[in-house]
Amino acid sequence: MCPNQKGAVGYYDECLLNYSNKTISGTTGDRIAILSNDQNASDVDRFNAALALLLNELRNDVAAGGLLRKFASGNTTGANSVTIYGLVQCTPDLSGPHCSNCLENQINTFMVQYGGKIGGRILQPICNFRYEIYRFFNGSTLVVSPPPLPRATPPVPSAPEG
Repeated sequence: MCPNQKGAVGYYDECLLNYSNKTISGTTGDRIAILSNDQNASDVDRFNAALALLLNELRNDVAAGGLLRKFASGNTTGANSVTIYGLVQCTPDLSGPHCSNCLENQINTFMVQYGGKIGGRILQPICNFRYEIYRFFNGSTLVVSPPPLPRATPPVPSAPEG
């Protein structure tokens, strides 16, 4: 599709292709694609809380991975017993902190603009994440406990009059 180009990035459901006539190891990867589902969750606050917990657990897991393991997937239960599936990935050349920072920036950017959507992803050559309410990957997953439900505040008894 691009025979005269010196570099390109291609994103597929299960892989990333990146080629260039320059070194790609350790570069920031300025080409970013943001995709989101148009549909909102029925309980946005609870969905976002469960999603944030899942993505942060996966981010911590992948950042702690060695040189050959910068991939993590998992799921959690969101509002109305909806299962949320997530996947995060960094290129193996990234250090743990650099991988973590890259994913944290992506997740925060996405949540500010598209929080409450039932699916989405940010694709960048050095790190990417995706989440959906359906299973979109094969393999084992980390199961993250959902956040606790907010406690109802008991009514304050009124002072007796008299």
